[in-house]
Amino acid sequence: MSVETRLSPATTRIFGMAAAAAASLIVLVIADPGVLEAWLLGFILLAGISAGALALLLAGRILGEVWLQPIRDELESIAGLMGMVAILTIPVLLHPEALYPWAAGAPAAHRDWLDPQFFLLRGTVYLAIWIAVASLALSRLSQPAASGIGLVILIPTISLAVLDWLASREPEWISGLYGPAFAVSQLLAAMAFGLLVTLVRPGDPARGQAESLRIALLTLALLTGWAWFTQFLIVWMADLPPESAWYLSRAGAWLVLQAVAIAGLLAAILLLIAPHPGHPRLLAISGLLLVQHFAHLIWLIRPTALHAVPALVDAAVLAALVGLWLLFVALELARRPNIAAQTL
Repeated sequence: MSVETRLSPATTRIFGMAAAAAASLIVLVIADPGVLEAWLLGFILLAGISAGALALLLAGRILGEVWLQPIRDELESIAGLMGMVAILTIPVLLHPEALYPWAAGAPAAHRDWLDPQFFLLRGTVYLAIWIAVASLALSRLSQPAASGIGLVILIPTISLAVLDWLASREPEWISGLYGPAFAVSQLLAAMAFGLLVTLVRPGDPARGQAESLRIALLTLALLTGWAWFTQFLIVWMADLPPESAWYLSRAGAWLVLQAVAIAGLLAAILLLIAPHPGHPRLLAISGLLLVQHFAHLIWLIRPTALHAVPALVDAAVLAALVGLWLLFVALELARRPNIAAQTL
């Protein structure tokens, strides 16, 4: 009997949380600013996709799960590890001075809000809410009305978490579109990841379900592009120095990453326009969307780093975090037959 079949869902998640706690403890002991900066990138990547998966599951319960069925198991496996993701936030919450200028003593507006103790409290509340919502999303007894309540609670907490964990790295700048635009990006990334995993598992989505996924991905891709472009357009039209500085800090060599993100999103949209996608096109679409998501995430986070991050440290920390997370996603999926294979 394999390890995967012996472990219950609860045991797998407990082991995942224990592994996350061990990794977080190592980072806390090292307490190196470069390691913490690399950890922040990996944590935001995993937390964003996890929160996006939760939102998709709740939306699927409200709208009817037929369109989401081919990737439902993948999304549920991600959502089931929300406790593990919550533990991964510990180094970020306990060492904000290495990541945020306001925590390191730099002057900032809204000083009462940007307080290290209040920052820790808010982060704990966000994650506790997400864990509770994940339990709701994974409950087969959950009704559309309850899922609607969960979605209403989840969306504003994601937007607030984005303001705390990302936007506050530049506390003099604020945008009302930043949180919603980032949240939509996570929905797109979660759906692309779920689709990619489905495609590499045995079996393909049935034609009708693949068409539903195409429409959903196209809608989210267009909405993501529109949200980020609208933010840029508003800043460009306002032409205010504090707002323009946010984009200027991401100019120069950083524009290469943004070009990759824009090209990947546009290429995915073009591939999504034609109906009835087959396996190769769906695989290319999901890959392009994940590449553009990661490139855009680096472009958002890294230009404001307070400390240099050695390339080797960056790669090692990111590989460890993502590899650990993928391992337990795989263990979660090992107990589940591929729904897509059953629909053929």
